[in-house]
Amino acid sequence: MLKRPLYVFLFFMIIVSLLYINTVINKYTLDDNFVVNDKTAQGISAIPDIFTSKYVIRDKVGQAYGYRPIVLSFFAAEATFFGQSASVSHGVNLLLYLFTAFLLYYLLLYFWGDENQYIALLTTLLFIVLPVHTEVVASAKSRDELLAFLFALLSWHTYKQFINRHQTMYVPLAAILFLCACMSKPTMIPLTLLIPFSFYWFGKANKKQVVTITLSLLLMFVTMYGLNNLIDSQDNIAGRTFLFFENPLFYDKNILHRTATGFYCLAKYLQLLIFPQHLLYYYGYNQIPIVDWRNWVAITSLLFHVGLLIGAFVYRKNRILSFGILYYLANIAMFANIVKPGPGIIAERFLYIGSLGFCIVLAYVFVQIYQRYAAYRKITIATIAFVYLLFGARTIIRNGNWYNDLTLFSHDMPQLQQSFKANMLYASALVATKNATDLPLAEKHYKQALLIYDKYYIVWNNLGYLHLLQNRPNDALTIFERALQINPNAPEVTYNIAQTAELLQDIPKAISFYQKTIQLNPKAKQSEEAFTKLHQIFTIDNNVAAIIQNLQQAIQYYPKNLQFYDYLATTYYANGQQQQAINVWETIFALVPQNQTLIFKLARANEELGNTEKAAYYNNLIKK
Repeated sequence: MLKRPLYVFLFFMIIVSLLYINTVINKYTLDDNFVVNDKTAQGISAIPDIFTSKYVIRDKVGQAYGYRPIVLSFFAAEATFFGQSASVSHGVNLLLYLFTAFLLYYLLLYFWGDENQYIALLTTLLFIVLPVHTEVVASAKSRDELLAFLFALLSWHTYKQFINRHQTMYVPLAAILFLCACMSKPTMIPLTLLIPFSFYWFGKANKKQVVTITLSLLLMFVTMYGLNNLIDSQDNIAGRTFLFFENPLFYDKNILHRTATGFYCLAKYLQLLIFPQHLLYYYGYNQIPIVDWRNWVAITSLLFHVGLLIGAFVYRKNRILSFGILYYLANIAMFANIVKPGPGIIAERFLYIGSLGFCIVLAYVFVQIYQRYAAYRKITIATIAFVYLLFGARTIIRNGNWYNDLTLFSHDMPQLQQSFKANMLYASALVATKNATDLPLAEKHYKQALLIYDKYYIVWNNLGYLHLLQNRPNDALTIFERALQINPNAPEVTYNIAQTAELLQDIPKAISFYQKTIQLNPKAKQSEEAFTKLHQIFTIDNNVAAIIQNLQQAIQYYPKNLQFYDYLATTYYANGQQQQAINVWETIFALVPQNQTLIFKLARANEELGNTEKAAYYNNLIKK
């Protein structure tokens, strides 16, 4: 049974379904808009554009970053065949996880042989059931992790064919599959060495074959790097700017802080693997503190991980155990924040590929105890069953927390009181419900965020908007002005100040800040609204010159907004300038020739000017 593919696949399918079938009813959450958006909604027709553009494009802040075309192409294909459906997306994630387990089991069986088939099985089952993987499977955005590892496993298996059949034709295919892994998520650096190392370590390949595999993998990594740079050179948008609260180590260059915090993070990763009691959707500042070498957790972690590394070489005759340790350390080192800081400081999805090493070590220990100590076999079996049942129950429960943003944020919030971004996200989600009873709780979490870090203008701006919703314009104005002190060039803040000033009947201030909004960024969404607000104010004051000047400027920046044209034509007409009104209305007519109200206006205006032919033309259109 342990070697027959159909039975193995069905067995894993049952296990994966039992654990993750409840994710299928979940909605899209958190950062899923990175992959479920207007671009992927176009379907497979968008794939050429996907392969020639950045993964995330944030026009609002002028940033574009990442290159993960394989992931976006999957979602584009989904949209073509099924539309944008959260249930379908979660179902696809479940299937990808299932195929990963199937490929992983047979890869381990190949390296370790039939005599170690129970270690391979226990390793795979533990990998499937690890609660820390819930983010990867339950989050549509985290499909990048699933695809990256799946393609890496396919590449691994194809290199296996190269070695078994001694046919070099498998090398380019394996390399392309690995390139697909890199184009799913470019965190495959450790595997460029671990894949050839595995063939060497378990004696499956000669030196020449190992060199061939290594060079082909490095070539793909260089290709990926070149593609990323090529896309960068074609894009005038700036790369990603990491904010302080995402990870202070982007700004703190102290090597002692970085190394100490790095080992603190490594300890936290181990805790998440062994004791997954509190799994969280986000960590960041100051949930994970920046520490120095006086921190006992960092010191203990350093000693433990150095001991692991030494142990891997001291006990290298235990090939499986040593490989598991080295595999874990090589992968998790990528996310320790020592070489390069990571967004959010730590994240459960960062553990996904590296957690295989943990599973190998634990499964190996279980089997060794069972085989060597006959008197403890029942206890060992009971312990294994308890671990799997406990982890499985935790996984199933955690999946339910990912139902939507509010269920996720509200569940995790008691453990995230020190996370700036978590407080901010929860408050914003509460405001988005538009439920008045949620606003006091939203205010509480905005204020908690500001207690942690008070230099991010968006939280101040959001808190001011919340006060407006609570009919507290004076408090709102004070908060908006604090936001403006932090960022004087934020059009969303100046617009909110203008709105609040107008609400408080301070019209000169309102006009000044609406105009400042436009000056800061005429193309911002708030600027289009600011033009409309200014039109309303000038109309009330009957300031014709200001009305015309404002609308002419609005049309210059928003030539597709026909409402601005109509406002301008109506102003001309009301002030006896029929010909100017007709000229503007005719501009609109060329774009929307079926608009009966517009045709009526043109007929009437031409009649008043004595343009009988044009008046007759438009009157005939009305009759038709």
